[in-house]
Amino acid sequence: MKTTRAVWMSVAMAVLLPGCVSITPATYIVSPDIRQSLKPFEGSKVKVTSAVGPGNFDPMCRAAGNLRFENGLTVPQFVKKSFNDEFKFAGIEAENGVQLSATLTRIEFSSSASLVNGYWDLGLTLASSNGATMSTDVHYDFQSGFNALTACNNTSQALAQAAQALVRKTVADPRFASLIRSKI
Repeated sequence: MKTTRAVWMSVAMAVLLPGCVSITPATYIVSPDIRQSLKPFEGSKVKVTSAVGPGNFDPMCRAAGNLRFENGLTVPQFVKKSFNDEFKFAGIEAENGVQLSATLTRIEFSSSASLVNGYWDLGLTLASSNGATMSTDVHYDFQSGFNALTACNNTSQALAQAAQALVRKTVADPRFASLIRSKI
């Protein structure tokens, strides 16, 4: 009798406990390499003031729950914060400078590419208050994991690296300079 009860308790715990675990939110960390890429723009004043994305983005990951990002941000808000954190770190972020609006044209992820790998695809168009625009995109691959919770946590965390790759590619592009000039 005790053995049967122990088996049922084990089964019940295996079914119920995974629901108590949540996905860890991604947190963005600034990059010294991006700061170096922004060095030629010292003295500039720039800020991303708005960010929108496609309305069809679904943050559900493997039926384990929605991906989560720092302070409950959406993916467009997370990308906006990523740019502004890098601008602040480089000393060029300012309210009274050139304003950039960000439109994420593509937000897509997989936590199960080749079963244990994942990717983020981000497409971005930046429009400057000076009239200039530029578009760029990144594909960021990472190892997600086999089980749903591990894979979804890794997918959530990988957004930070994907956003960093997007910022890096954007500010390294020669077209970026035209975005942050006061006038075209």
